[in-house]
Amino acid sequence: MDESPARAVKTFKERPNVTRLLEQNEIVRLLESATDRLRPLIACALYAGLRISELLHLRWKDIDWNTRELHVVSRREHHTKNYESRRVPLNDALAEALRRHPRRLGSPYVFCNSAGKPYDNVNTALRNASERAGISGGVGLHQLRHAFCSHAL
Repeated sequence: MDESPARAVKTFKERPNVTRLLEQNEIVRLLESATDRLRPLIACALYAGLRISELLHLRWKDIDWNTRELHVVSRREHHTKNYESRRVPLNDALAEALRRHPRRLGSPYVFCNSAGKPYDNVNTALRNASERAGISGGVGLHQLRHAFCSHAL
């Protein structure tokens, strides 16, 4: 064929997949309906805006209680998206959530399983919490990061 028979067909523009921003009352309900083990992780995503991989690899030594900062460290075994470390201030709600979160003996990770390894997937627990909170369509971890960024503005 010399020419495509579809050359004159106009294509439709695709709409970008827009993330639904959580309302303040939905955030409160989500935090209230989360389990004790999930609540600090949600708080960290909501109040510090950490990416999923940054949350799951956060270590206790990365929390500076004196300066009230989280150190998001880019390490050789796990790096940040742009390979740069940064500091994020701890607000009162996040500091309290992290203080109440129990440490797993022998594990450096803040959010880890019973073997002391970082969680690899919290989607089911987050989906269950969002269902209990009555949030339609569920909630994803990246959506919590969007909520942080939007509410920070």
